[in-house]
Amino acid sequence: MTFVRKTIKIGPYEIDGFMMPNGEFRQGLSSTARAVGSNHQRVSRVIDNLLAAGANPLQRNESHAITGSKTADITKYGSQPVLKLTGRPERLLSLPLAQAAWSYEARYGDGESQEAAWEILEALASVSLERSFQEAFNVEDSRSQDERLIDYFVRLEIGKYRKLFPRQFQIEFKRVSKLDINSPSQAVKPMIANLIYDRLPADVYEVLQERNPADENGRRAHKHHQLLTEDALNEVVKPMVSACTAIMLSETSLKQVNHKMDRIYPPQRGRRVKIGEKHHQQLNLC
Repeated sequence: MTFVRKTIKIGPYEIDGFMMPNGEFRQGLSSTARAVGSNHQRVSRVIDNLLAAGANPLQRNESHAITGSKTADITKYGSQPVLKLTGRPERLLSLPLAQAAWSYEARYGDGESQEAAWEILEALASVSLERSFQEAFNVEDSRSQDERLIDYFVRLEIGKYRKLFPRQFQIEFKRVSKLDINSPSQAVKPMIANLIYDRLPADVYEVLQERNPADENGRRAHKHHQLLTEDALNEVVKPMVSACTAIMLSETSLKQVNHKMDRIYPPQRGRRVKIGEKHHQQLNLC
């Protein structure tokens, strides 16, 4: 699932905040536990006590990081970077449930955890938990989830052109796809859309297409990434490109790459578009 992560400060405490593909906010279970000096198993039990039997508010997700080291100088010896894709599970809960968990801990906890929970609740008395997340993600109170999602991802003006795909990505893409990313071939567009842009929230992709429409020849005036905000580029799209590069280094076909990318960043636009289907609906990324 494609999400954006921020550190949310509440008084002297810091928690992990997430904005989901539909614009909703979620809070990390582990960081909630850390904030009250407890462990995530206890917080999970507290949440279970707050809910009806059988209810399960916790959703599993993963955050991924790319780590790399060079075994030799690339230009001199021709060696490729050794990249490792790592994942860390995150259990997420809604903001109202997070606040209810703190209230429960403040009443029924013990020692330091109870004291910390009261401090957090007192800090939230002057600014709501929802507002804390909105400020962290630079969104306005009056906006809907859809509006805050679009505001986060899409610029008001067209940005300067900057190359999105680094040289290593281009080299590996050519190897697994048998096509140059800079080729005029119409087949390249849906390949790149499948790898990257289909993994953005569906509403965001639709706005990009509306603001940057294709002409009768399937060409667009700008690259779609010129319409993305700096935060969206740095926190969502570029990490996708890095992850895709790391995966391509270890695979031999585009199908295998897409399969592994699906596990990290599931497509948000329904079924995958097959090569050859209405290319004018795809991105002009060549």
